[in-house]
Amino acid sequence: MSRGALVIGSDIQGVQTALDLADCGIKVTLIEQSPCLQANNAKSPGESRLGNHIESLRLMPKLLKAANHPNINILTNASVEKVRGTKGDFQVTVVQQPRYINAGICTSCGRCELECPVNVIPLAGGTPDRHKAIHRPDHGLKSIPSTYIIEKRGVPPCTAACPAGINVQGYISLISKGKFAEALDLITEAVAFPRVLGRVCTHPCEEACTRCKVDQAVSICTLKRFVADNSSPRSSLRRTQASGNALEPTSRPRVAIIGAGPAGLTTARDLARLGHRSTVFEALPIPGGMISVGMPRFRLPREVRQADIEDIIRLGIEIRTSTPIGKELTLDDLKRQGYEAIVIAVGTHRNQRLGIPGEGLAGVINSITFLQAFNLKQPITVGHKVVVIGGGYSAIDSARTAIRLHCERVLILYRRSLEEMPANPEEVVEAQEEGVDFKYLVAPIRIIGQEGKVVGVECIRMGLGEPDRSGRRRPIPIEGSDFFVEADTVVVAVGQRPDLSFLRGDTTLTEGGKHIIVNPLTMATKVPGIFAAGDAARPSAPLINAIADGRRTAVSIDRFLRGEDLQERRSLDKVVPIEVNLDEVDVPLIERQPIPCLLHEYRVGNFEEVCLGFTAEVAVKEAKRCLSCAGCGECLECELACELEAIEHDAIPKQIEIEVGAIAIGGNPDIQQNVQMWDTEGMDLADRRSGIYLIQASPEAPLSPASAVASKIMVDLAKCPQSEKEHYRVIEETNETDVLPQICNGAKGQRALSSSEPRVGIFVCACGGSISEVIDVPSVVEYCRELDSTILSEQVGYACTDETAEEIKDLARQHDITHIVLAACSCCNLGQICFSCSDRRLQCKSNLVDSNQQDNICYEFVNIREHCAWVHNSRPEAATAKAKSLIRAGLARAKESQPLAKRKHNVERSVLVVGGGLSGMQAATDLAVQGFQTILIGHDERSGENRFAYHSLSEQFRSARHHLKGELTRSGATVLNGTNLINVDGTAGRYQVSVTQNGKSRRFAVGAIVIDMSSGLDGRENSSVAPDAELPSLLVKAFRSGKNRQMVGQPVLETVVSRLPGVFLCGTGQGAVDVAEALVQGSAAASKASVLLSKGTIDIKQTLVTVDHQRCRGCATCESVCQFGAIMLTEKIPGVYRAEVDEGLCQGCGICVARCPSGALSQSGYSDSQLIASLEAILA
Repeated sequence: MSRGALVIGSDIQGVQTALDLADCGIKVTLIEQSPCLQANNAKSPGESRLGNHIESLRLMPKLLKAANHPNINILTNASVEKVRGTKGDFQVTVVQQPRYINAGICTSCGRCELECPVNVIPLAGGTPDRHKAIHRPDHGLKSIPSTYIIEKRGVPPCTAACPAGINVQGYISLISKGKFAEALDLITEAVAFPRVLGRVCTHPCEEACTRCKVDQAVSICTLKRFVADNSSPRSSLRRTQASGNALEPTSRPRVAIIGAGPAGLTTARDLARLGHRSTVFEALPIPGGMISVGMPRFRLPREVRQADIEDIIRLGIEIRTSTPIGKELTLDDLKRQGYEAIVIAVGTHRNQRLGIPGEGLAGVINSITFLQAFNLKQPITVGHKVVVIGGGYSAIDSARTAIRLHCERVLILYRRSLEEMPANPEEVVEAQEEGVDFKYLVAPIRIIGQEGKVVGVECIRMGLGEPDRSGRRRPIPIEGSDFFVEADTVVVAVGQRPDLSFLRGDTTLTEGGKHIIVNPLTMATKVPGIFAAGDAARPSAPLINAIADGRRTAVSIDRFLRGEDLQERRSLDKVVPIEVNLDEVDVPLIERQPIPCLLHEYRVGNFEEVCLGFTAEVAVKEAKRCLSCAGCGECLECELACELEAIEHDAIPKQIEIEVGAIAIGGNPDIQQNVQMWDTEGMDLADRRSGIYLIQASPEAPLSPASAVASKIMVDLAKCPQSEKEHYRVIEETNETDVLPQICNGAKGQRALSSSEPRVGIFVCACGGSISEVIDVPSVVEYCRELDSTILSEQVGYACTDETAEEIKDLARQHDITHIVLAACSCCNLGQICFSCSDRRLQCKSNLVDSNQQDNICYEFVNIREHCAWVHNSRPEAATAKAKSLIRAGLARAKESQPLAKRKHNVERSVLVVGGGLSGMQAATDLAVQGFQTILIGHDERSGENRFAYHSLSEQFRSARHHLKGELTRSGATVLNGTNLINVDGTAGRYQVSVTQNGKSRRFAVGAIVIDMSSGLDGRENSSVAPDAELPSLLVKAFRSGKNRQMVGQPVLETVVSRLPGVFLCGTGQGAVDVAEALVQGSAAASKASVLLSKGTIDIKQTLVTVDHQRCRGCATCESVCQFGAIMLTEKIPGVYRAEVDEGLCQGCGICVARCPSGALSQSGYSDSQLIASLEAILA
């Protein structure tokens, strides 16, 4: 049987259940589906945001206590997938989604958030507040945990559509923040031709852009061009693309690449980044392939493509131009030269033929020859009337080139309609503006010539039929529609294919000589060590696809050279992009920025680049149109900003198996509704005997059901084999020395502070820039070195980390430091948790104060982050001056300090239950089963019956009472019939109770008292108090406040916790209206009593109030303002009264100290001398 428990849901009921169980020593796993604890996540529709904020502050101490409890393991971003087993032995499968940030490292400094360029899309009709993709959870620094989280919704459509895997959303978001170099860096992580792609890419990303559904797509391609033209990459600053075990570059190239086009050069570049040298063989006199010889200057200037190629060559890649593979150098020769892998990336430099008469006439040229001649400055003759046949990019480029040669007329013939044309529509428009004519649904029949020269083209009109394999409608000739077009030059641009003649018909590599056969996943051929990429391995495809092939080929060759499996963990499955529901988000209409171009009148007469690109201002404006569909775009700026390397972008969901004995489900209806989705293998969750408990939230007593469930779980877990129960102690009236347990005064072996001058160490936290970017921390540190009693003054990076805490403690030991002043974000050195605390502040104090008690060092904390850096973030000089002043005051306060004593007293492991109503019986049963010696007095057949006199409840009451009687008997509780309560002395954990039974007086030592209000302690029938006796004076404090004789419990939440520590209330007098509620309150009171009894010892407050009897005037002001009944006036001598403080009741709030008119009260840690010293230091 497992002794652990699982609590699902961090609403306040779930947290309270977890705390009760953990305080009893039970290991608890608390699961929350959201990124942080959500104590008040069940909001009413009309509840204001201010109300929610106030409620969060009120509940904050409980959440922080849970987060810092050693017995509670919190799993946020987690959900239950499966539950198996039975009560006492559950196996639970939990899936935890990643935060993408290491919670054990992150200090919530906020540097990452400042650098993040992504603002997530706000919900339509919701709060206008926007947050970054990396952010603190809902409540900022008050979130628990406050660890940052990265919001990743999936893969954005633009990125999913890019064949080369460029992180499109990432670089667009960087451009929107003016981070141009960073954007280029992100682009070049994926591709080697950013300048080229920014001009000639077919940009499938824009077709997928979500903004297309709103107005127009973001100008992704033009934005890429802008950063490529105007920035230099910083790739050395980013995480490398190479694998962790990349080979060192060898002295001898191991890979031969045939073809220096985009596919070949991309393969060479990526191999270099993976640690492999290669040699590229190129048949043409210049590298670049089709981008160098097949694209005209007005579309892609020579210097632009050359800049991209030179970036690749700088990686150490050797390119041998004018070195064709064929007769003089074969594939076998390359193998004999020692190349272990060969890549064929020869592109498609052979034109497809029309297959019609007249193609051999003079004046008929193919588009590749035509464009190559201009790029290589080779002679070529062009007539005055040019006809271009085709509708692709080569056709458009050829026509626009011809128009710049001042031809009389340039006409494009295309056999389909404009809609089926593969060329970019924008370039078609530009061609029309420049004077190119188009005839659609026209096909050539034959080319007509005279004297061996072309004079025209005979054409036929076409109609469109059903779609063919390309998805376009098939052109069908229309009989009798022939016509003639005059021409003296005909450019054929109907497609290209690779020239594979150098393979000499090798059927193991090719398919009919058309292209090379490869595995599309690995780009490997059937011949080991030979790969192919780009157009040589596939039908003619856009440039971006060739680059994608090169990337895939490089990965395969890297694995091949390492002897690894080429296909493992790789897939061709398309990534499913995130789909934004535009009905749920608020997206304003923003007009797409126009791309400036040269006027067509000017561009016709020259080859200057037509499209001019964006300016910086326009680029930023256009980039801001991006909707950031996926949340985080993985631009990796947060990685660069995080000095602690806490970012984990590659994190994946974790499946966690948990073994527990019982399960509690929070009171939020949403949480309980999710239970229906569990895989429970047929288990009936509605059966209370299943060991799975649903906490039923109650508006009147929100925490009672939670504590009641905790009690039930304690009972379930206590039913495993255990040691013999302890017996309560019977104390004789005359043996008062045995009544009070011995008080434990701190830890042994602590060194005492000498009375000499304090040796102070001052440490100033930079907080990763949250402080140091406003406050001049070095100057503050230097200033502190000159202050009196300062032995050491140092700057630390992050005060809340384990490493920094160890550094501080080591320095303190080395320099014999007696007092430490830490200027960071914590406010006090106390162990208490208040609404202004955060998990990082508690971590900081825990690392230093709690773990360093044996050194007996006095700690003083100064909050210079909120009080200086944040409140004066626009005034660095004022923030720095204020920080010096506060540290000076902290130093003065520290010099007046002595270590706060840590005192404890032991707890009796027995409990008295007063009153035998349903609540009292339930409480007694639960406590007894857990092994606590339980004494029940005031038990008879009619106890509490008057509270259930209604006809509809009487039968239910009798049935419940009958059942509880049996349970009570089996539990082993001691029932003292005919017993009345006479008196109660002592304090929590060490009460002495006096009773009379059958005329005899008895006295017991108990650790806690549970009072069943239905027993009539308020003076009504069935009272457990002796007849005509007043209520024991000490118990009056449990439920009476001042002169108001109405019975009350702890305000609002803790209805079973009285104002008197160690005394717990239950029964119908506390608001129960039926039998079920009475049982719930009984179990809730038992849970609270179990928490106290399980402690073993109770810490006395460090901020305990003490009384100077020489100053006390006995005015009773302190007694009247104390909310805990911890102060009372006692008569020292006849007629002379002085205040006395009960250490067990004092909560150290200090209200009495502030109200004392004579200054007789003082508080540890807040003495007048410290206050005066602080004020003098500030005013100095």
